[in-house]
Amino acid sequence: MSRGVSDKITYKPYNQGEQWLLPPSLDELVPQNHFVRIVSKTVDELEIEEIFVSTVKLLNRKGYVSLEKYFVDGTKIESAANKYTFVWKKAVEKNEKKLDEKLKKAKRQIEKDYLPRKEKYEKANATFNDRNSYSKTDEDAT
Repeated sequence: MSRGVSDKITYKPYNQGEQWLLPPSLDELVPQNHFVRIVSKTVDELEIEEIFVSTVKLLNRKGYVSLEKYFVDGTKIESAANKYTFVWKKAVEKNEKKLDEKLKKAKRQIEKDYLPRKEKYEKANATFNDRNSYSKTDEDAT
């Protein structure tokens, strides 16, 4: 086999009374001086918090992060990575044209539907004076 993998394959003997096919611990599967054990032991001895703090300080000195705002409550913040960073002229022109059409349509609807109603309400408020109601047929009647 390639990449330093041994050709010798060892199988764990089957035991009908055993509940699991996987070994209950790493000790049964990985030899004592295996590279995986060395890496695992080294990682266990690392002070992850010190590495994290040092990394954040380095990123701050390089200008990649700011220490003004940070969250420790699990809040996730969306990054600007993978967002489109270019603004295309044709797209802006096309979308602006669509928006102008929508604005014209909205303006027509306002002029047709809402302005007459607004004028009617303003006239009614002017007619009320200090009253709570008035008659449409005789506005001066109380």
